[in-house]
Amino acid sequence: MIGEGGLGLVMRHGFEVAPVTAVTNATYATFLSGVGLDYRLNERWDLLTELLVIPGSSKYVQPTTEFILGGFNYTLRRVPSVPVRQESPGAPIWPRNIVQVGYATNALGYDVNDFFTNTHKFPIFWVGLASAANGVSVEYRRNLYHTRRWFALDAGADISTWKSNHDGTRFYTAAVYPVLRIPLVRTNPLEFYFSYSLAGPAYISRTNVDGFELGKNFTFQDYMGFGMYFGRNRHLTGEARIAHYSNGNLFPEDPGVTIPLTFSLGTSF
Repeated sequence: MIGEGGLGLVMRHGFEVAPVTAVTNATYATFLSGVGLDYRLNERWDLLTELLVIPGSSKYVQPTTEFILGGFNYTLRRVPSVPVRQESPGAPIWPRNIVQVGYATNALGYDVNDFFTNTHKFPIFWVGLASAANGVSVEYRRNLYHTRRWFALDAGADISTWKSNHDGTRFYTAAVYPVLRIPLVRTNPLEFYFSYSLAGPAYISRTNVDGFELGKNFTFQDYMGFGMYFGRNRHLTGEARIAHYSNGNLFPEDPGVTIPLTFSLGTSF
């Protein structure tokens, strides 16, 4: 049996029935509580279910919110490094550190962003109402964990400068984030992988871009892309990715910012 409690944040976006405000915006902190059940199938797999409750507020005329979830946990087991090297000589490359410099441009449009956000195509990412026309970013990633051949988990940090698509507004971002890397194709001179990063806490220097109110300076960074290692010792890296900034509805205003294709080059060591 599981019990939990902690901070809950309620955000409500109000609206008007002209010319009267029907529901006001609201953001307030409260106490979140929950109970659940974790059933162990074996040493790796657990099934779980949980009920979370955020109490209502008479001050903000906000009802109680209940959330029911079901899912599973998979427990990873570390393998000693020496046996890994002995038993997997042809395993994927898992560099300890990656440093890259990237350039984003909408010269090719936003078709890639649309493809991965359109509900009628391949909706596995997000799009924003505001967008960047171009920008430059510098990124550092450090490997935290990897399996023998299936995936790696990195911690990353970057700083970027962007120019908005419509008004030419200059703004800056800085973020820290987790990155999941999955190897795709391995050949003798090249190795390709897929990377996906979610909900990296970030700072954005402007709260209004192209006329859209973004909320606050706190936001989240997400990105997805494809990359490769190449060169004589495969110490060179290249990536193509799309990115997105939004505050995850922590604030009433959350139009989001779309970042077009970004092409990055760097080194791994």
